[in-house]
Amino acid sequence: EGGARFTIRLPLAGEKGKAAAVALPASEPPRNLSLLVVDDEASNTEFVRRLFAAYGNRVTVAGNVEQALQALKDGHFDIVLSDYAMPGKTGLDLLNILKQRGRSEAERFILMTGLSPAHEGFEGSIKIIKPLSIEKVLGAFRRVARSTPWTASYPESGSLRHTDVSHPTEGA
Repeated sequence: EGGARFTIRLPLAGEKGKAAAVALPASEPPRNLSLLVVDDEASNTEFVRRLFAAYGNRVTVAGNVEQALQALKDGHFDIVLSDYAMPGKTGLDLLNILKQRGRSEAERFILMTGLSPAHEGFEGSIKIIKPLSIEKVLGAFRRVARSTPWTASYPESGSLRHTDVSHPTEGA
């Protein structure tokens, strides 16, 4: 009833046969935030949505800049996490639009990219270099919390021991 559920536990890279202990900026995501995730790759938006929704955050997903602007018209977000390279307008275009409109989300904007961090226009932006990982995403959120007057409910330190990834079967 409801399909199969799988839990996969993978060790982090480390010595052969041993899981590596990785110190993270926080042991878990911040709580009770409203997040806007903008990416044309559904696997990336789903990864971030699951990570943050599990901790009581409200996550809105947009597949492009136009959808993001519509979501922003309808409300306020504590943090915006956007891909850089998308069809049509880029994540950098979205950031510039937010700045032009005086939106506070421009101060709490994280740019995801597979391009070099030195790419033109990325200066001063908090960025995540793809592929995404829990450590990269949480680290970027931590930097946003430190760089703005706004403060998230975010633990000071911790470590990641394993990650559970559950996938119900199709049509469940």
